[in-house]
Amino acid sequence: MSRKIDALVAEHVMGLPQAYESKYGYWKFGDEIIEKPPKFDESTGEKINIDWSWWDGSNDLEYYSTDIAAAWEVVSHLHERSFMLVGRNLSYSACFAPRMDLYEPSDTAPMAICLAALKAKGVEVEE
Repeated sequence: MSRKIDALVAEHVMGLPQAYESKYGYWKFGDEIIEKPPKFDESTGEKINIDWSWWDGSNDLEYYSTDIAAAWEVVSHLHERSFMLVGRNLSYSACFAPRMDLYEPSDTAPMAICLAALKAKGVEVEE
């Protein structure tokens, strides 16, 4: 579910284009998508390792709900709103103004931040 949360945050909080799951199992967004499909040797059928070091990841979907650095980008993006993060008993809750009621506890701080940001933007998250 976390990648779906990431997609919702990207679209509704960060203002990015709608994200989608590609047929190759990773998430992308934007109008001009560069897919990185696996390549196979036509004669042997074996997978070919391709050097993707040139790829800058410019349209890769951030891991907002699992990476604390990306989650802080969400907090920074909503800088005009008051923010609170509470951690207790290995559980985290967060909220943004004007909805200062805490969201239901999450196992991680990044997920709590994402759920609170979505709630502040009026986006309901279905479990």
